[in-house]
Amino acid sequence: MRATPDDVALLARIAVGEEAALELLATEHHARLWRYLAHQLGADVWLIADVLQEVYLAIWDGARSCRGGARASTRGGRYLSERRVDRWDAPAKRRGLS
Repeated sequence: MRATPDDVALLARIAVGEEAALELLATEHHARLWRYLAHQLGADVWLIADVLQEVYLAIWDGARSCRGGARASTRGGRYLSERRVDRWDAPAKRRGLS
């Protein structure tokens, strides 16, 4: 997710609890994130949707602790990298992908 000045402004709005800002951020980046996760996880649409939901929740939960000018992609990317080992490796091993 590439941050734009609009993303930084949306993150500031999310930090004060504006749900519409998170919806807009999610809408703007949904397709790109979906493609990325599909590449990482395969065609399991339920898993992709679940992980996307968790990414958006991580952005929501972390927005207040972000410094000014922080990017939503930083928070979402951190979440993805932390959870990849914990959550995705087990299904990948079951499918013979690792």
